[in-house]
Amino acid sequence: MNIFEMAHIPLNKAIEVMQLDDGAAAIIATPERTLEVSIPVKMDDGSTKVFTGYRSQHSTVLGPAKGGVRYHQNVSMDEVKTLAFWMTWYSSIIQPITCALVFISGAGISFFSPISGAILSI
Repeated sequence: MNIFEMAHIPLNKAIEVMQLDDGAAAIIATPERTLEVSIPVKMDDGSTKVFTGYRSQHSTVLGPAKGGVRYHQNVSMDEVKTLAFWMTWYSSIIQPITCALVFISGAGISFFSPISGAILSI
């Protein structure tokens, strides 16, 4: 079971308790959009490396998507989808209590290690 499937465990329980219909359940369980990009970077030593970046927007029903940027060499699309998934629930349940402006459910990650790459190359 990957991290995205594990994130659905409490969602599936809530869907069962609420007796949500299958169509609505499918909509809230699936990201609106995902994106994978390749980013070629010329390194300080003259070589070129291609890094992979991921972006997921889980839901923009309540407003525009936002999300942080994280750099790590071992990221996966499942991790990004999971972060966006949890951002949806944070933004729709917790954030409206504390903030009038709702940004919802985005996550972006680049497959890059600042330690192993040249910082000036970014």
